[in-house]
Amino acid sequence: MSSTLVALAAQAAARVRDAGSVRTSVHAAAAFIDLLGTVPDEAADALSAGDAVTLQQLAEQVIDSIEARIAGTSRAKDAQTLASDVYEIRRQLEEVNRWRRHYSLKRSV
Repeated sequence: MSSTLVALAAQAAARVRDAGSVRTSVHAAAAFIDLLGTVPDEAADALSAGDAVTLQQLAEQVIDSIEARIAGTSRAKDAQTLASDVYEIRRQLEEVNRWRRHYSLKRSV
């Protein structure tokens, strides 16, 4: 699962980066967010430490792409939607980190 998840995350990150419009960017970001949301539903060993780092790096790339899009938009509603996506990505990353800590503590007992 781990390599598949990372591959899917890389594809989703590329779609955000390559989005030609705000609307496309919003849809691509939503797909990335949805993907992050699936991680805590997986088995405890589904995400290796290296893959977790890669996922974090991809998320940072997505955030950078979204922030660049925000800087280039003149519509406040679009900027607000994109900013919400940044916050949601960060929240999902916290969930992934919490999930990993929970299972790493559980395994070491």
